[in-house]
Amino acid sequence: MARLNGKDSLLLVQPTDNALGTEGFLIGDQTEHTHSYERELTDEQTKFGRILGPGQLSESLDVTFYGNPDDPGQTAVLESIQKGTQLKIWEVQKHLNKNGKHNSLFAYTYVESLEKSAPTDNFLEISATLQVLNTTKNGELNPLPDDVLNFGDYDFEAPGEKTGEFNGEETTTPVAVTGLSVNPTTLTVGVGDTGSIVANVVPVNATNRSVTYTSSDEAIATVNAQGVVTGVAEGSATITATTVDGGFTATTAVTVTV
Repeated sequence: MARLNGKDSLLLVQPTDNALGTEGFLIGDQTEHTHSYERELTDEQTKFGRILGPGQLSESLDVTFYGNPDDPGQTAVLESIQKGTQLKIWEVQKHLNKNGKHNSLFAYTYVESLEKSAPTDNFLEISATLQVLNTTKNGELNPLPDDVLNFGDYDFEAPGEKTGEFNGEETTTPVAVTGLSVNPTTLTVGVGDTGSIVANVVPVNATNRSVTYTSSDEAIATVNAQGVVTGVAEGSATITATTVDGGFTATTAVTVTV
């Protein structure tokens, strides 16, 4: 069995007031992070010896990174402690599992502390401790974009494709959307039940891969920004997915049963 490598574990964060459908922010220029578990123990002495019993489990994450005022992930951490608001966080394994997805842990957190270190001979270093509400939850994330997985790296480019130095601010020629498909194309749900529609934007490296969803009859079935369909009443409706770039559409025929 292959050993896990620390550099293959990433942290994504997102403020709790994010708009539905928005992506998480990678904390840029991370140097390391730790995920700690601690369980309180009841410890009593009796005439017959020591008694130990499990108590409350607590979790925390510590992350260290080089300061960058333009990094949205770092900004989210800083604003969370300044405002006293919760911060959502995902600990993501870069390599895909057998299901073609990323193994991930998710939690709501509070940023307990944040410390900046500014030595005269090195970069500004920031360390933060995040306390987990309740416990982290295991799950899977769909494949992340290459610019997240390979943050701090660059791909091959042709002459004239980009302009500027390699510093994360290069200007790139936009890649237009050329098509859209959805899966499934037919969906049956019960009243009050839900089902999911996944939109596949072509090409996979399109600059703007955003998609909106609409229902032909919300009295029969509704759909949210993530493509989750909810049956409302018995009947049929059509869910239409539309790309923001180019206006390409694809549909799913939904049947709602009692």
